[in-house]
Amino acid sequence: MEEDEKIIRFRNGGKKYIAVFIGENFLSAKSPNGFIKGVAMFRIFDEHQKKVLGCVSFTVSLLVGLTRTGFPTRYKVEALVNLLHYLPFDPAKCGGIYSNCYEYRFDSGLKEDIGEDGMYRIKADGDFESIFQRLIFGDTITNRKIQDAALEVMFNNWEEYPDTNVLIETLVAILPVAETNLIKNLKLLLNEGKIHAVTQVSDPQKLVSVGLEPLTIRELEGDVKPRVKYQSMVKNIYGPNIETTTYGANSPVMINIEEIETVFENIQKEIKENPDVKEEEKKEVSRVVRELEVEITQDKDPKKVAGLLEKLKGSANWVWQRILANPYVSGVIIELLSKATLG
Repeated sequence: MEEDEKIIRFRNGGKKYIAVFIGENFLSAKSPNGFIKGVAMFRIFDEHQKKVLGCVSFTVSLLVGLTRTGFPTRYKVEALVNLLHYLPFDPAKCGGIYSNCYEYRFDSGLKEDIGEDGMYRIKADGDFESIFQRLIFGDTITNRKIQDAALEVMFNNWEEYPDTNVLIETLVAILPVAETNLIKNLKLLLNEGKIHAVTQVSDPQKLVSVGLEPLTIRELEGDVKPRVKYQSMVKNIYGPNIETTTYGANSPVMINIEEIETVFENIQKEIKENPDVKEEEKKEVSRVVRELEVEITQDKDPKKVAGLLEKLKGSANWVWQRILANPYVSGVIIELLSKATLG
């Protein structure tokens, strides 16, 4: 596997896999007549990235006439990999790349989904959002199903990026459910102590990103433990430490600034190794990130922090997202900015 390839994890049948996006400009080997459009092709690995199991592809019949509702959008690749958790999947049927991929086809004229040799035909009617809803939630969307779907996305993110939360905008883009319904269920999970969150000071409280609590991770892996309910918030910034106050049966936790510095070191490494960014741009982005780290850990000037974040958002959005997705760093940022707003 190439170092710069994006890794997207998924689970199916109690086993873990990795999908790597190959491309979308391909023809279906099973229907070379031109009426089938390639949507996305993935190379499939085992969970340890040691063995290539084969590939799968998503295609759509041009005769379907599916309408676009804005779902999925720029997170199309992630949404399709997430769908593999809910579709029939057998790694033994994954064929060779390009020539013999196992194909998931959105097709017309079907009364129900049909599994065939080397292909799974998905009943396609209406729009992509309604199809994804049916595949993920079944005939009825319930709060429990929405919560389970969100937890699954967070779990797969934790497997690959254990120190990084999932941005709310990512969940909204991947899961085919109204944002208001998603948010209320995330807040329920937060109140139950199943997840933690980075929030923005507002009325009502706005969620920025979410991540799994350790006990929730164990539950999702099948190791069920007794639950301890608690709430968590970033309280104060004192010298080299950030104090996180917890309630209930949990005592205060001290997060050392060195952990935040480690996050920035990793981001700087990603910038340096990114093959899609020109060298001059790398130098400028790296400089801005370095200034932001100094402001967060030393100077703590809210106006400068806000200005540097805006600069990153405009020139290197992926870096900006990576920073906000980290609960340690974004927690400090939000605390700093809220102090300025309230002061």
